[in-house]
Amino acid sequence: MVLHIQPHELAPLYLQAREGYDACINHPENGHLHAQAPVPLSEISVRHGEVKAVFSPATPGTYQLEVQLWLYVQEAYFGQYVYLMNAAEEVLEDKLVFY
Repeated sequence: MVLHIQPHELAPLYLQAREGYDACINHPENGHLHAQAPVPLSEISVRHGEVKAVFSPATPGTYQLEVQLWLYVQEAYFGQYVYLMNAAEEVLEDKLVFY
C-alpha cells in the first residue's frame, strides 16, 4: 500500500488535532489537567509534530493516522498531544502527556 500525501494536505490534519487538544484541555471532566501541569495551560506553546500512518497486521489493508502536536513551555519541550484517526479521518482516541 502506498500513501501519497502532499504538504498542503497536512494542514487540515494539524487543525483537527489542535481542535482536539483545545477540547481536551477545556473539557470540564479534565479539570485535573490544570493541577497536573506545573505551569498554566495558557503558557504552553503548541507546535506541529509528526504525522504517521500506522499499519497493524490485525487489520491488513487499513491504516490509522497519528497526528502529534509537540508542547513547549518557552523553548523547553514539555509534552505531546497525540490525535489518532482512521483512514476516513474520524477520531479514534487522543492522548495528552506532560513530561
